[in-house]
Amino acid sequence: MEQQIAKRYGTALFELANEKGTLTELKEEVSAVLAVLKENHQLMELLLHPKVSAGDKIQLIENALTGRTSHDLIGLIVLTIKKGRQGNLAAILEYCLEKIAKAEGIDKAVVASAQTLDAKQMDAIEKRLSEMTGRKVKPAYEVDASLIGGLFIRIGDRIVDNTIKGKLHHLSRELLTTKLHIEG
Repeated sequence: MEQQIAKRYGTALFELANEKGTLTELKEEVSAVLAVLKENHQLMELLLHPKVSAGDKIQLIENALTGRTSHDLIGLIVLTIKKGRQGNLAAILEYCLEKIAKAEGIDKAVVASAQTLDAKQMDAIEKRLSEMTGRKVKPAYEVDASLIGGLFIRIGDRIVDNTIKGKLHHLSRELLTTKLHIEG
């Protein structure tokens, strides 16, 4: 459900800015607001608090953002508050940023590894992914020790699992489906 809400609202904001030719400005504004939401947990707690009226929440947002961000972005945030969807605000803004990145010819990727990668390794991965896709790729890196080794990469709907964990899982499935022939 959250993904559907993020898609609907994020797409609407993207399309509005795209029609107006203000994608660059929107990208900066959305990035800044998203950073504030992620860094300031008290703001999100306030926006989600049931005892704070929607009117007070809206007034807070309008006072904080008027003159600093576009009317369209403020309108979207106000709409999420009116509809009780402010808990989805970060996901909406992230989805909007993804749409902007795609419009700019940049694909987002998630790269998971068992250990933290150094800058040289990250540069090599980014370059290789760009070569593979023919587009600029901006990876987000995660560490997952359960992978044991190798990389797990997701770009949109495509997945490349080159982890030891994945190979062991594949091998165990093969062994389970292989019939042993024992000669007597």
